[in-house]
Amino acid sequence: MDLKPVSKREIFRVPKEGNGETRVNLCKDVVEKLDGIIGWLTLFGNFYAVRKMSFNDALGYR
Repeated sequence: MDLKPVSKREIFRVPKEGNGETRVNLCKDVVEKLDGIIGWLTLFGNFYAVRKMSFNDALGYR
């Protein structure tokens, strides 16, 4: 399976669908730091919203 980074336009559409559950807004800094890789963005969301890690800890975990 070949997964490519998603475009910045697309990357902001996907999290909006889950924001109702987590109430976490994705910022451009996170998208840029994680290069738009959906797996890293998902992992960040899990660490930050579900596991309640601090923003910086969740972002720097990779």
